[in-house]
Amino acid sequence: MTATIQISETEPTALLKDFSEFTAYLTHHPVILATAREFIGGRDLCALNEAMSEPVPETTTRTRQTLYPQLHLFYHLALAGELFHKVPGKGGKLIFEATDRLAQYEELKLTERYFFLLETFWVDCDWKKLQSGHGVRLDPPYEVPPVAAKKKKKWKDIFARNLSSLEYLVLHLAVFGFWRVELDRESKGRSKHDIRFKRIELTEFGATLAPILAGERDFLHWNLPTRRQAFGEWKARPGDPLDEQSVAICRLVTEAKTRLEKKSPEIYGGQADEPFYQPFEPLVEELERGLPRKHIEFEDGIYCFNVALKKNLWRRIETAGGHTLEDLHHAIQDAYGFDDDHLYAFFMDGELWSDDKFTSPHDEEGPHVDELRIGELGLSEGQRMLYLFDYGDQWLFQIAVEAIRKSGARPHKPKVVGQKGKAPEQYEYY
Repeated sequence: MTATIQISETEPTALLKDFSEFTAYLTHHPVILATAREFIGGRDLCALNEAMSEPVPETTTRTRQTLYPQLHLFYHLALAGELFHKVPGKGGKLIFEATDRLAQYEELKLTERYFFLLETFWVDCDWKKLQSGHGVRLDPPYEVPPVAAKKKKKWKDIFARNLSSLEYLVLHLAVFGFWRVELDRESKGRSKHDIRFKRIELTEFGATLAPILAGERDFLHWNLPTRRQAFGEWKARPGDPLDEQSVAICRLVTEAKTRLEKKSPEIYGGQADEPFYQPFEPLVEELERGLPRKHIEFEDGIYCFNVALKKNLWRRIETAGGHTLEDLHHAIQDAYGFDDDHLYAFFMDGELWSDDKFTSPHDEEGPHVDELRIGELGLSEGQRMLYLFDYGDQWLFQIAVEAIRKSGARPHKPKVVGQKGKAPEQYEYY
């Protein structure tokens, strides 16, 4: 098949050019991340915004990251693609630092860079985290995307109803060139940050790629955060077959779509050994490779955790890579003198009630803390997570990975090696 689409720094959009500006700035400017959500700070966001092909208007140094849709996307692409990571700096603050994979990315041809970023977006990014939490509207009169032309009225209504759930994803797909959007900056929404569209039009580029993406790289099979959130799979590879229960859930998800099409749903089984870009090779030139995917591997060592209730109230606990999060839980309970009489969870991204979690063995939702070893978590020094004990009273412990040592005698069981402050009573009325 002759190549039918062309990709350059500015085609189908300025994605590659803008992402290069983004990574270049981060490489040459030490970016200290904000404490609360570990996002990029206001001054750096302003500078980055000005370097983009289409800067967000009317921003200040107080404008938060989620109000820069493209920069918010780039931040998550950089992290999920492991081009950048968070490392501890002075005073315990986190710095956004390039990894060795950034140099490997820059060695790719432009077409290969595009499909690596698309793979990262489609496979590795948590789409919930890509959202902003603001409203999205497409009010009549509006133009129906050409993809909906055959069933115009029915699809027009469905598209309008589902737009609010797509939210920033509408803009993110536009960044990848799947459609063109025209924003309505004059209309007023419930919030000044609400996004309103005048027009959304599918591009020829999007019409070519979308059927392959949907058919050969089914989202439920290939998006790893979704597999974890929906099915509790933390070891899945992109494209791994889903079990029978998961397939049943897939059928429920696709029920509305299949009713419209009047045919039985077909669940794509996935091909885990295929590179993501493989079905797109006939469409483009110079698409020969991507970046190697990292699989879950056991990393032995001595893991040192700082487990803090407050700034001046903490316990330092050492574990071996072969211990589990359940072992760490018991060590925290002993260190603080708690009774270990409630459910608990570890939120690996540090966000309470996020889907990136491991729960206690008796919790209905998994994955559970006894299913894996600490050495399989892919932890890095400076990483932060949240430990919640007792869903009612909500004892919240901030956990920081202080050190990972490859040499030395592994502790037989987790042990406290440092502490500060007197532990509170779990039940004050006793």
